[in-house]
Amino acid sequence: MLLEGKWLEQGFFRFDSSTNRITPTEEIKKLLADGLRIEESKLHRKSYPVGPAFRHTIWWREGHYDYAEVQFVAQISKHHPILTLGISIEKGYEDSQIACRKSERMDRKGWDWPNLVINCPIIVDNMLPTCAETVRRPISFRISGREHNGNGRSETIYNLIDRIWFQRHVGKATSADIPEEIRLLDKNKNWWVNVYIGCDFYPFETDKMDTDYTAQILLAFSPIRRLLRKR
Repeated sequence: MLLEGKWLEQGFFRFDSSTNRITPTEEIKKLLADGLRIEESKLHRKSYPVGPAFRHTIWWREGHYDYAEVQFVAQISKHHPILTLGISIEKGYEDSQIACRKSERMDRKGWDWPNLVINCPIIVDNMLPTCAETVRRPISFRISGREHNGNGRSETIYNLIDRIWFQRHVGKATSADIPEEIRLLDKNKNWWVNVYIGCDFYPFETDKMDTDYTAQILLAFSPIRRLLRKR
């Protein structure tokens, strides 16, 4: 089952024209479950925006709770025709008066974010270079944060190319820069933070991709996901 590069140009996934009985995301779910050696029923698929149309982000996760778990992710960029495949991790609000919904309040004992703070040096120094060799592509590490009242925002993008880290629009970076930024954001209890770790594909590449290859790329990030899921 093939993916379509025109989805990236349109800015959202569109499955209504498919003649297959199941969508590519459902097929990927099955392949991920096989790769993880778990029952398919234990893997859940979510998308944003919620609804049948104009979905630009799709997640696959084991748990039932929004935001708390590190998830496999496929996301079409808002700004460019780019498909990112990898994993996503979120930091929630820690003030109950700020969190509009219970699911947005981070419980450090139950969320995977604290494990990212602890293990980020290992991930950046050891695991991501290995992952880059597996997928044979540069790796991106995107960090975006926002204060609950909208007064504060931050966005940083790092890329790993030939085992050298770069910060976009800045220049060369060190492997210590990423864990330090994660630690600083972790101190802001009234900030929401999104982290996307993955690799990017252009429309002409996506046109040549099938669901098997897509699942293989996602599963290349499985060791990191497994590390962050440990309790």
